[in-house]
Amino acid sequence: MLCAVIHIASVLQPWLHITSVVCCVVLCAVIHIASVLQPWLHITSVVFRITSVVCRVVLCAVINVASHIVAYFQGADEFAARVNIEVQYASERTIAAVEKAGGVITTRFFDLTSVSAMVDPEEHFRRGRVIPRCKLPPKDGVSYYTDAASRGYLADLAAILHARVQLSQKYGYSLPEMVPGSWLDKMLRYRKDPYQIWFGLEPGWSVSLVDRCILKPTDPGISQYFSGEN
Repeated sequence: MLCAVIHIASVLQPWLHITSVVCCVVLCAVIHIASVLQPWLHITSVVFRITSVVCRVVLCAVINVASHIVAYFQGADEFAARVNIEVQYASERTIAAVEKAGGVITTRFFDLTSVSAMVDPEEHFRRGRVIPRCKLPPKDGVSYYTDAASRGYLADLAAILHARVQLSQKYGYSLPEMVPGSWLDKMLRYRKDPYQIWFGLEPGWSVSLVDRCILKPTDPGISQYFSGEN
């Protein structure tokens, strides 16, 4: 075996020498090109830095616009506002912070069309657009949105009530008493349809800002499509 390796090495020696020469030539060429392009490389570096700053500013703006979709809490121990919030994703610590303060949090899926309408509803209706029918979550998201532990909007209400108690015991806080007819009781039971993105407004409807009225489709086929019955 060793003899075979030595024989192969002796055969390839001229090629290895040629390869090393080619590598040296290519390296010299690269160094020469780099020296010629050095001023341009400096300009490119500056452009990349400026672009990086701009991208960070845009990213911050996007995060600010979409803050009502995804909830991440900093300073959760100091959070004391009672809210009814609906987000696309929430960590366990976030859920605990909201519920400890007496609020309600629901995670649900929003497709891009629905998010676009929710970011600027006034502009959406000014253009004469109808309320979109929100799509159901993709296959890899079904388990999350049907899980009571994540407060998924497709989860059973009884399972959610049980999960609330379990989470309060885990983090060591007491849940507010849920009296029938109270704000907390209403917020937990008042839930939107999976295809619905706004309370009180159905998919397929449109709002006329000029006439201050709601326009509803009269065609049965259109109504059936937006209700998700097709």
